[in-house]
Amino acid sequence: QLFERGAAALAAGRSPETVWCQTVSCLPVSETDKRALSELVNALQGDETSAYKGILLVRKELQNSLSQLEKQRPEEEKRTAALCFSAAALLVILLI
Repeated sequence: QLFERGAAALAAGRSPETVWCQTVSCLPVSETDKRALSELVNALQGDETSAYKGILLVRKELQNSLSQLEKQRPEEEKRTAALCFSAAALLVILLI
């Protein structure tokens, strides 16, 4: 959807920088990830070396964000399981 929206906006005559920032703002990711992806457009305007470094930097930031989410997942699963068991126990008590 990101690229479809971008292509439609480019066809309408908008600038690539504006289109990229608008489409990135619609992504279902954290604000930090959106900021990193929005800054990518500036890195891609330079020479090949700066574009490569910009892509690597954004890649590293997104990987760090993913690893943080993966670390938080077991904790959230434990909380969800505890909440479900508590709700089930409450339902059993109410039925008795």
